[in-house]
Amino acid sequence: MTRTRIAVALIAVCAAGLLPAMSVLVQLANNDTWFRPGADSITAFEHRYAPLRDALSGQRVVDYREPDVGDSTAKLAHFYMTRYALVPVQVAVDSDAPLVIADGVKDPGRLPPELTVRQDFGGGLFLLERGGTH
Repeated sequence: MTRTRIAVALIAVCAAGLLPAMSVLVQLANNDTWFRPGADSITAFEHRYAPLRDALSGQRVVDYREPDVGDSTAKLAHFYMTRYALVPVQVAVDSDAPLVIADGVKDPGRLPPELTVRQDFGGGLFLLERGGTH
């Protein structure tokens, strides 16, 4: 009798512990879009930067202008995501590289005069070139 009570108690505890997981499984089974490969923010960032990566083919180093968005943590995260998305190109800050990446540019007319727009990728993402006027 004691063994039966212990078995019933263990089954009840296990069942209670598994109820939230079962609830999640039922919700996922009823939702056909629960798994969308490529729907995460890192993949979206990589897709946005793919044309830029292609344009930088053959370049070893490119300079980076941080965007005017968010706090210092957001800017640092953007820098590391940019480096990740553009591998094998080395993305550096304050380098002498002839090409410069600028993202989050709201008004290209306010860029420094020593930088010209080499290519506009849309959405405020630019590949700039040193030496010239726009």
